[in-house]
Amino acid sequence: MPGSSDLRVRALTLRDVDAILDIDSAVTKQPVKSGDNDLWRLIAETTTCFGVESGGKLQGFVLADIRPWEFGRRAHVGWVIALGVRPELQGKGVGKMLGERVLEQFQRLGVSRIQTIVEPETATLRPFFEALGFKETPARVLVRDLGK
Repeated sequence: MPGSSDLRVRALTLRDVDAILDIDSAVTKQPVKSGDNDLWRLIAETTTCFGVESGGKLQGFVLADIRPWEFGRRAHVGWVIALGVRPELQGKGVGKMLGERVLEQFQRLGVSRIQTIVEPETATLRPFFEALGFKETPARVLVRDLGK
């Protein structure tokens, strides 16, 4: 297991897609599905995707996006879309490194608000986001499943 001294944050590249899917599968305990490699589009089209690496191996990732305008807000809004840390490194500061790096990047890019969604099945992430300064709002998430 890598020590915290050899962990470094870096921008994700298209070469990281398989490692990201591997980490996500290990965290969610869901197999990688055919077509999951469309993740490359997000990495290629945003400037807020970072990974933590150790010994040349990706140990965690964060995927984030900036939207220039949302309902009722004519200001840049950052969204944390996905976060994953290899199970054996959870609780060892990797997620904190990723969260702090995204917050720095958003601030540098003039983002005025950062949002994420914590679903019931990922409720264990709530304390992580709260430690980064996130708080619950009265906003409601409306969903319509298109039945696949």
